[in-house]
This record gives sequence, C-alpha cells and structure tokens, in this order.
Amino acid sequence: MIFVELKRQGLAMPPHSFLFGHLKVFDEVGKTMPSDCHGHVFIKEIRRAYTDLPNTFYLDLWPFGEQMLVTASSEIAHQFTQEHSLPKFEFLKEFLAPLVGQTSLVTMEATELNKAGDI
Repeated sequence: MIFVELKRQGLAMPPHSFLFGHLKVFDEVGKTMPSDCHGHVFIKEIRRAYTDLPNTFYLDLWPFGEQMLVTASSEIAHQFTQEHSLPKFEFLKEFLAPLVGQTSLVTMEATELNKAGDI
C-alpha cells in the first residue's frame, strides 16, 4: 500500500503493479540482458528503459524483497551515507554476515563506525 501512496504523491518509479510491485519491470528488462548479469546492472538498465526516471527513484520488489530508494547520483548517495547517515539495509547485514562476520566496516552503522574509529 505504501507504493500506491508514493505513486499518488508523484514520486519517481517505473510502472507499478499492485500485485507484483516492480517485478514485471525486472522481468521486461531482464529479458534484454545476459542471464548471469549482476543485479546492480538492472538499475542502470531500468533507467535506460524508462527514460523519464530521474537519478533517484523507488523500487518495490514485493513479494520477494523489500522496497528501496535507488540512486545513481553521487550527490544523493553522499547525503544518504554521510550528511544524514541512514540505517543500513537489514538484508545487507544478514547476507554479508557469513562472509565478513557480525561486525565489519561494511555492515556497521555510522555511530558504530565512529566508536570504532576512536579505538
């Protein structure tokens, strides 16, 4: 329901399905790409397929994933990560824990990183 409201507010996103979120968009774009293509390339190709999308837009991966705000802008990424450090995506921590452990520079929140830098 959140994406219905975001769309109503005029926020940027590719065509959205109430039942499938943006999975149809991923399917359409995926058909034009190699089967072993990395997921990050999808974002670039979605922007290429939907030329009216700005550098920052919303994606809804319901029912297989979380909703997300995606950016291809270094200025906006700077705001997300440094000016107003937003919480890390929970799945990132779960996914990387077996590889890097529970505590790593990649998965630490800004307050944890600041404390670790003081040590």
